Amino acid sequence: MPTVAGKGLVYTQPLYDTIHLAAAAVIGNFFTVPKGGLLVAGVNKDDRHTNLVQAGRLEPGNELQINAITMHIRQSVQAGALPADADIRAVFAGNIRMMIGGSTEFLKLPCQMIPAGGADFVFFSNITPAATEFYLANGVAAIQNKWYLDQPLTLRSQETIEVILEHMDTIAAAVHVVFVLWGTALRPVR
Repeated sequence: MPTVAGKGLVYTQPLYDTIHLAAAAVIGNFFTVPKGGLLVAGVNKDDRHTNLVQAGRLEPGNELQINAITMHIRQSVQAGALPADADIRAVFAGNIRMMIGGSTEFLKLPCQMIPAGGADFVFFSNITPAATEFYLANGVAAIQNKWYLDQPLTLRSQETIEVILEHMDTIAAAVHVVFVLWGTALRPVR
């Protein structure tokens, strides 16, 4: 990791967060509940869910130059059951809005346009037993498949960040959705 004089360590580190969307949810807010906070009744967020230490902002002295985003639905029964085809499609029918510094909107984008960045995909069977399977994913599951920003956005130390997932179709069962801000991080030398 290179050290920049007067600034700190510069390294590659995405910022990620998971939200729990309950059945019939109409909106979800990423980056509002930090690690240790409640994801859903009986489950606190840990490193599987987020690397955010403070609610809605980076730690003091840290910055993130955001150059790409990804979004995926976790293939996990922690939400109550594996995500269903219809619920995955319902989530990706919505859009996201990224807000930095309170109410300044920097990005609005249909969820269907946001790749999964190499994240897991969900298998389904169209017959029983499962002899023929297909999967749902936003693009090929490859790490380089991201929505790249032509001009990076800088999330400054203690500046607020919120990504809002809204205008989805009706979700029948709970799902966990993960949003990732990819970029170059800066942190103080320790």
